[in-house]
Order: sequence, then structure tokens, then C-alpha cells
Amino acid sequence: MNINNCILENISAYNESDFSMYPMVAYVYSNVVYLICGKTGGMLEVIPEIYNDIKNHNIDENVKFKMVQRGLAKSHESRDVFEPLNMFKPNFFIVDLTNKCNLNCVYCFRNYTEKNSYSINEIQLSKICNYIYHYALDNHLKQVTIQPWGGEPFLEFEKIEQIYNFFKDKDVKANISIETNGTLITEEIARKCVDHHYGIGISIDGYETIQNIQRPMKNGNNSYENFKKGITFLKKAGYQNLGLICVLTNKNCTNIGNIVMFFAKELGINQIKINPIKASSSTSDLALTDQQIFDSLREIIDKLTLLYSEGIIVWESNIYQKLINLLYCDRRNICQSRGCMGGKTMISFVGNGDIFPCEMTDYKSETLGNIFYNKPLEIMIEEASQKKEYFKERNLEKCQSCSWFAFCKGGCRTAAKYLYNDFSKIDEIECKINRWLYPKLLDMYHNQEGLIMEYVKKYTNEGIKKYE
Repeated sequence: MNINNCILENISAYNESDFSMYPMVAYVYSNVVYLICGKTGGMLEVIPEIYNDIKNHNIDENVKFKMVQRGLAKSHESRDVFEPLNMFKPNFFIVDLTNKCNLNCVYCFRNYTEKNSYSINEIQLSKICNYIYHYALDNHLKQVTIQPWGGEPFLEFEKIEQIYNFFKDKDVKANISIETNGTLITEEIARKCVDHHYGIGISIDGYETIQNIQRPMKNGNNSYENFKKGITFLKKAGYQNLGLICVLTNKNCTNIGNIVMFFAKELGINQIKINPIKASSSTSDLALTDQQIFDSLREIIDKLTLLYSEGIIVWESNIYQKLINLLYCDRRNICQSRGCMGGKTMISFVGNGDIFPCEMTDYKSETLGNIFYNKPLEIMIEEASQKKEYFKERNLEKCQSCSWFAFCKGGCRTAAKYLYNDFSKIDEIECKINRWLYPKLLDMYHNQEGLIMEYVKKYTNEGIKKYE
């Protein structure tokens, strides 16, 4: 099978007395072969001669060692480098501050109205912070990430400050990461965001006309000018590494190349994340077709490459994460590195203390437990995993032979719930993206394209130990 500029070949499992080679896929170029194991996500680069030896089961000890090290095989006398991690040890905590919002985004899933509005109170928030703190101490976690969530979290900015003040003198470091629409950022808020080292990602779906159509104010007014004031205040306060988050729909996908250029050149932002809309029955008019997905991916990569040729490096978060998954089997990302980790390494709290697998899954039936239950968090999650629909076993038979299975594992469970009303279904959008994007990134890496090598350099400079 030909794909991009290479030939795709399947390699069967092979066993010796002390060596077991997993099934894998070979991306065969004229001068190099990339062996990829969908079971583990491991990848090994070899010359054609060694590849032929592997196919013919004439593998020397050095190559066997390297295959085990890179997750393509297992030695019966050594620990499996890719053995499962502790699956129920959260270190990323989302706290739902409010469902209120000053915007009326066309795809919002929260359906906020004045009649059903709520905000967490100080006592509730203090108890949740205390719960996270003692959980971290009990599990020897030196730091955690907390994401204040909404609605629009900056409507409750004093509650964000309450989280900061709770942890600032504690022996557990809390990294506070916020996704906001940016329209409520004032000079004072911007200064506090800088002083307290908050991570900020601002949602914007394009240049002015697109933003105002997809993300209007709740009162019907345009939102772009308020957004622009917000990022201006952040920059003036000296905020570094500001990121933008763009939701891709069928209304803005044909302009995505121009939007990328706008983010980089007009707004001066070099960190972006472009997320395809999670389709549901209520957003079917905004859903992307397969062709729109593939065309958008091509356009994003083309524009990132063009910007690089002009000396402007823009980091697209999803592309970066998938590239380091591919090259290093990195396992940090909650959604993309080893399947959905909601309810495993990430959980979400609401004001009454209920705990959910993630912020997008707040169905009452899917509670993992409550902070007031007299049970360790890991036990509550373990028990929920045995009976909750969210953890229902998925039919992934068709996925088993996929090179990217280790990273996807069926994709986002909540996306499947939204679209099919069934957590156990496959997130088909993520599947299509992975099957297109991973081979494309491998091809770019093989050709040593400048932009991709900058992404590789970024990962190397971060100094992260591989395979952990």
C-alpha cells in the first residue's frame, strides 16, 4: 500500500524463547524504514537492511535491545518499558466555578439561562481546594494543575484568586490554567495574571467578522472589540506565552488558513490550538464533513510552513502533541497521548462536591463520587469504572490494527456521547484526523522539513524524560 511518499507494510508478531515482537506497521522509504507499533505507540527508525533482517526474523541482540527499548517488542527477562501506568491517579483538576457566561457562542453545550444559572460559593470552593490539597499530600504529589472552569471563569475572578491564595503558601504547588473568552480582562486582572503566573488560553474563532458571528455577546453585541482589549491589557502587563483556542466549524473552516495568518501576523500570537467542533444533535448544522477536515488540516500545515519560511514559528498544540507522541511516545496529554484519560489522570468538581470524569461530562448519572464521601478518591474512581456508562468497554476491534491506536484508543468518550448518545462508540472525527495527520507528520519528519524540526527542537529543549 502506498501512502505519502512511502510503502506501507504490516509485520506480524514473532516469538522466541526470550523475545516477543509485537505486530507493527512499517513505513518504508527508499533510505529508511519507520517501524510503528499500534499497541504501544513505540517507533523505531532503521535502515532497510536491518528492516529486512527483522522481517526475516534474523534479528541480532543489539537490534532486539533497541526494539524492546522503543516498545516494539518485549523481553521476558526485563521490565516492559511501556507497561500500563497507574490509571487512577489524577493530577489535573477542573473546578466548575459557574455556568454563567457573557457570550452566546453558537455551539455552546451548557445552555445557560438566567433561570438555571449558578456559581460556586466561597465555602464550597474552599472545601474542594482542601480536598485536592490533602489528596496531593496523601499521594506524594509535589504539584497539581487546577483549571477554573465555566461558563466564563473570569465572571468569578475572585474565586480564581481564592484558589491561588489557598495554595500559594502550601507545600503543594498549584499550576492554575484558565480558558477564557478574554472579554472581561481589565488592566488589574491582566496584572494579577502575570504576577500569579496563570496560564491563559483565550478562545477566538477567527478575525473580527467570524468571531462576531460564532461568538457574539449574550446581549447580541459583537465580542471582538472586547476580546481585543483583553489581549492588549495582557500584553501591556507583560504576559508571555499567550495561547489562542479556535473551534473549527463548517462556517470558518474555509477561512482557516487566513485565520492562522491573522493570529500570527495581526495579533502576534505564536501558540494556537485549533479544535474541530464536537458534533452533536444540537450542532449538526456546524459539523464538518470529512473533506472539510482534511482540507483544513492541509491548509493549517501549509500556512504554518509559510509562516516558518518568513521566520515566524507558530506552535499548533494538536500538531505538536501528535508529533511528540509519534517520535517519543510521550504520555502527558490527557486527551491525545494514550486515549481519553478523563476520570483517570483528570477529574472535574462541581460546587456540591460531586466529582465527574471531565468538565464535558457532567451527566448526573456519571458522577464518580463526592468529596464528602468517606472514601479515597482512587477507590471511588475504581468503583465507578466498574459500573458507570462512561467507563463502558468500547468495541475497538477495527482499531486494533491501527498504527495510532495507542494514542487514540477510540478518542474522546464525551464526543461519542454527544454524537451517538453512547460513551462506548468511537470518536470518528478524532479517528479520521489521526489517520490523516500522523502519516503526514511522519512524512514531514522524514523530509526534515524545517517547521517540524523546530517542533522537535522544542520538545528536546523541554528536557522531558521520554516514555514517562
